Amino acid sequence: MVGWVRSLGISRIILANNDIACDTWRTQMIKEVVDTFADDVEIDILELRFVTEYITRDESNDRILLLVESIEDALSLFKSSLPLNKVNLGGIHTRTGRVKILPYLFLDSVEIEAVLYLHEMGIRVIARDFPDAKPFDVANLIKRKRIK
Repeated sequence: MVGWVRSLGISRIILANNDIACDTWRTQMIKEVVDTFADDVEIDILELRFVTEYITRDESNDRILLLVESIEDALSLFKSSLPLNKVNLGGIHTRTGRVKILPYLFLDSVEIEAVLYLHEMGIRVIARDFPDAKPFDVANLIKRKRIK
């Protein structure tokens, strides 16, 4: 998070996660961590159901980094009318049922379908593990893997 915030000139982070938003201890710990590396960056931790209204009502000129736990969460926000134009998959690790797309990106069939759906809806889904790394078009990578 540190690298992304500094590199992109982020002034506010929105962490959209139902479990963390309902856990006072975890919320406080995350806020303290953010304060240690960026005392000029605000962080809001929200349940998914509040994110779209919160962002669409925001009238600040803040550069916002929206973090979600999963591709399904990003898809849920899109379906709730959150205006998205790009989603970055920064690192999704291996587990049973996932296929390797990149060294830091493993997706299962549900995640692959979500990426392809977002792509069809005009949202650019990229994978980039570090701010200065080359971005990869995930939908194109998936389509190429299916051909092989």
